[in-house]
Amino acid sequence: MNDPIPSWRRALLHPLIPASLVGVMAGLYAAAGWAGPGPQSPEGWFGFNQWTRTPSGLAIAAASLTALGTLWLWRFPERGRCWIERLTETLYRRRLFGVAVIGVAMAAFWLMRSNHLNADGRGLLSAIQEYDAGGQMSLTHDEMLEFYFHYRFGGWARRHWGVTAQTTCQIQSVLCGGVFLILLALYGRLLCGGRALVFVALVVTGGYAQLFFGDVENYTLTATLGMAYWLLAALHLRDRAPLAWVVGVWALAVCSHLLALFFAPAVIWLFWRLIRQGRWAESLIAGFFALAIFALVVIALHFTHLPLSAFRETHAFHASRNLYFPSWKTMWEQTQLLALLFPGWLFMVAVVLRSGWGRDDTDRHLFIGLAAMALYLYGWRPALGVLDDWNLYAVGALPASLWTWRYWVSEDSAHKPATLFAVGGMAALHTAGWIIGHHGAC
Repeated sequence: MNDPIPSWRRALLHPLIPASLVGVMAGLYAAAGWAGPGPQSPEGWFGFNQWTRTPSGLAIAAASLTALGTLWLWRFPERGRCWIERLTETLYRRRLFGVAVIGVAMAAFWLMRSNHLNADGRGLLSAIQEYDAGGQMSLTHDEMLEFYFHYRFGGWARRHWGVTAQTTCQIQSVLCGGVFLILLALYGRLLCGGRALVFVALVVTGGYAQLFFGDVENYTLTATLGMAYWLLAALHLRDRAPLAWVVGVWALAVCSHLLALFFAPAVIWLFWRLIRQGRWAESLIAGFFALAIFALVVIALHFTHLPLSAFRETHAFHASRNLYFPSWKTMWEQTQLLALLFPGWLFMVAVVLRSGWGRDDTDRHLFIGLAAMALYLYGWRPALGVLDDWNLYAVGALPASLWTWRYWVSEDSAHKPATLFAVGGMAALHTAGWIIGHHGAC
């Protein structure tokens, strides 16, 4: 009888493969840290050398802790697994502890808030200040709800608290970060059970976490709605939520920022799956519900602040100008940006080679979203340069992270705890260096 698993794929299932990927990841970080331009240069190895922005004492302490923890877990994997599962149960069963952890995280978001502004961030602050001075609300169909929330919530906060436009944008970023963590914690529990804490910890080591450290731009609300979409989709795939809820949140995400349209292939797959099951009525209701939400937002803004004729001025209307095939140089920069936003990208490649697009419908849905956002990453022209336009692509790294870490957390192998601790520690150090660098920017 023929073995259904090809020999090359069977070789990739060897338990030492993940450990070798950790070695490659460490080598890339070490080589990039001591060679080439600094971490702020788009000409250098910015996807691998952000850790050098961490104070040397903190970097040494973090690297030492990661090394010692990895060695201990390699020696005592079962003991480590039991401790993590007990801690997970404590945080999820005693919700006050979980709330306290999220509160501490939000405090960290605020204390380490970004002071870096790109050209779009400066433009946003200028538009808000002009509005506060009695000018018009400057909206665009590209980012309807993101802009609207900045003007309305920000205006209320500035009137009542006397804070600056930059501060209100940072507050919104931190609040969205807290909601994002709650949604991610629920998602992790749903997908990974007693291993949810490991899953959540690995996901938050991605560089897209910078969005919630007071980033002054129009992507934090979209990222939070995106996380809500993935959570509701997972519930729907377990028949615990109607499709209307899923696509309703997606419609809000599209209203927040049109980049969420790149989730469309994953949304279409959900409809296709439902139709294959003969559930035509549910799919029609969901479709009308999503269209109604989008239409209500567009019509409401048309009669107040944003006429439909303004759509001709959007990036979406001129998509043919923004969709492009990048040069080799730009493709390398985009790959580095992927490594910055999702440090575990090597593990993603290994999962693709090991298991294809997934083992169940949740995996397949995530993979379709991952593939669509990869097209967005490599096919949508950055207006400010790849590194300075990082937040334009940050939302796209999330499905890759969710899909990859779900696989590795669910996999059973003798040295998995040590491997995941090592990759999580290195990713956290790299992302922390980037956050520290943005916090110290002037």
